Amino acid sequence: GVFGKGIKKIGQAAQTTYVAADDFFKIFNFEVELARRSNIYSKNGIRKTVEELEKEIRHLKKELEDNRLAESEKIKLEINEAKEELKRELSQLSDEARLKGEEMSNLRYQMGLLRSNIQSHVQIQSILREENRKIQNELLASKAESCSKGTKLSELEKKILNFQDKISHLASFNEQLLGRKNK
Repeated sequence: GVFGKGIKKIGQAAQTTYVAADDFFKIFNFEVELARRSNIYSKNGIRKTVEELEKEIRHLKKELEDNRLAESEKIKLEINEAKEELKRELSQLSDEARLKGEEMSNLRYQMGLLRSNIQSHVQIQSILREENRKIQNELLASKAESCSKGTKLSELEKKILNFQDKISHLASFNEQLLGRKNK
């Protein structure tokens, strides 16, 4: 928008000012270096023309610039290598996080199944208790009737005891399952 264009113009103006100032200092430093070298050579009895001094300074400047470029390329390479390493580490962490998320999802699913199984066992236990109570009442009633009639109920008693054993086994299993859930 308008704000962005204004910022862009300010940035361009700042860049132009920076380049102009940089050029000024380059020219100024070149002239200072030229005078300095001329004085050193004169004190040591060496005569050099302005063109020779300018050529020498340009050569030194080129060597310095080449060294800076080489160092800059080396730094860019190191930065790119560090970026790639960070990308690999980030990718690895992302994969680990994804796997942990899948593990958590699987654990939630298993907990849901376990909860459902426990609820079913609780219902079964409740039904078995009720059935056991009914059978015991029937057994007592049958024994009372049998005593009054003098009839043997050994066959019925065996069936009832067998059924009570099954109920007891299921109730014990259910309690073990509930005990594991509470741990």
